[in-house]
Amino acid sequence: RKMIAPPLHRKHVTTYAEAMTDIIIEHQRKLADEEVLDISLYMLAMTLDMVGTCLFGGDVKNETETIAEAIDVLMERFILDARTWRSLLPLWVPLPGRIRAKMATKSLDKVIYQLIESRMDKHQDRQDLLSLLLTARDDSGEKFSRQQVRDESITMLVAGHETTALALAYTCHLLARHPQVQAKLTEELESVLNGQTPTLQALPDLTYTDAVIKESMRLYPPAWLIGREALEDCTVAGYQVNKGEQVIMPQWVVHRDPRWYQDPLSFRPERWLEDLEQSIPRFAYFPFGGGPRICIGNHFSMMEMKLALAILLQHFTVSSCQEHSLEVFPFITLRPQNGVYVRIKKRSASEPSSFSIVRDLLRPAKRGTQEVAISKRLPS
Repeated sequence: RKMIAPPLHRKHVTTYAEAMTDIIIEHQRKLADEEVLDISLYMLAMTLDMVGTCLFGGDVKNETETIAEAIDVLMERFILDARTWRSLLPLWVPLPGRIRAKMATKSLDKVIYQLIESRMDKHQDRQDLLSLLLTARDDSGEKFSRQQVRDESITMLVAGHETTALALAYTCHLLARHPQVQAKLTEELESVLNGQTPTLQALPDLTYTDAVIKESMRLYPPAWLIGREALEDCTVAGYQVNKGEQVIMPQWVVHRDPRWYQDPLSFRPERWLEDLEQSIPRFAYFPFGGGPRICIGNHFSMMEMKLALAILLQHFTVSSCQEHSLEVFPFITLRPQNGVYVRIKKRSASEPSSFSIVRDLLRPAKRGTQEVAISKRLPS
C-alpha cells in the first residue's frame, strides 16, 4: 500500500484532470439525442478507459472490452461459488461457470502480461502506477515479481473503475427521478462554469455537485459492506470480538439509519450543505471505508465523478424510463440486477436554462404547481 500510494496521492491525482476531461468528452460525444441506455454500461466503459489512461499510460485503451467482460465473468463466479451449493464441490470439478472463469482469467492475464512485457522491453518510465510497480522494491530490497505486478495491476483495474462507474450510474438514476435536484445542479454548472468545460480549478466551487454525489453514495454505496479483522480481543458496543474474527460493517444499513439522517430514504443533497458531516459520528458515512485502510483511490474517484457528472449534464438532461425499474443485487459491489436505464436528451440553445427552472421553483405556488413547471422543461 505504501509503495503504490504516490500516484494516488491527492496532489498527484490533480495531474490527471486534463486526461480525465478528454476521455469524458470523447465518450459524451458518442451519446445520441433521445437515447434510452443502460447508463451503468456507459459509465463502466468510460471509467475503465480513465483508469487505463491515467494509471497505466493508456496502454489498455484497446483492450477495455476484453477486460470488462473478463472481470464480469470472474465476479459472477465468485458470488456463485460463495453463495450456492457450488462452494461444497472441490475446485477441480469442471463446472461450466468455473470453465468460463478460467478462460476469463487467461484473457485478462494475456492483456496484463503483454502490458508488463511491453513496458519492460521499452524501459519506459511514464511516472504512472505501472512504472512504479515495475521499479518498486519491497522491505528486503527485492523487486516485485511479474506475478506480483500482475496481481496489483488487476486489483487497481477492478477497484479503480467499477465502484466509480456504479456511483455515477446511481447518481444519474436519482437525478432522473428528481428533476428539481437536477435543475439545481445544472444551475450551479451554468453559474460556475458559464458554458466552459470544467477544470480542476473550478471543482471546489461545485459544492452542490459534490453534495449530489455524496447523497447518491449514501443511498446506493457501491461498496455496500466491508469487513475488518480484529487485531486483538476487544469489546464493541457490549459484544465480545476475539482476535482474528471478522467484523462486518454494511454501509447500506448505516447510511440509511434514522439516528444519523433525517428522512433517511429521501434523496436530499441539501443535507450535505448543512454541516452534516460535522454533526454525525465519524463512521456514520463511509462510502470509501475508513481508517488506515480507507480506499486508496478516493481522491481519484471523487475528481473523476465530479468531472464526469458536470460534463454530462452540461450537454444532456436525464429522465427516468418507467418501463425499466432499478433492482440492485449485492455482489462484491452493489450491482444493478438488470441495468440502470435512463433517457437522455440533448440540451439546446433554445431550451430554457436551469436558471428559469429554479426561478419558477422559488415563486410562491402550491407544490403541485411547482412539479408541473419542472415537467414542462425537463423530459418526462
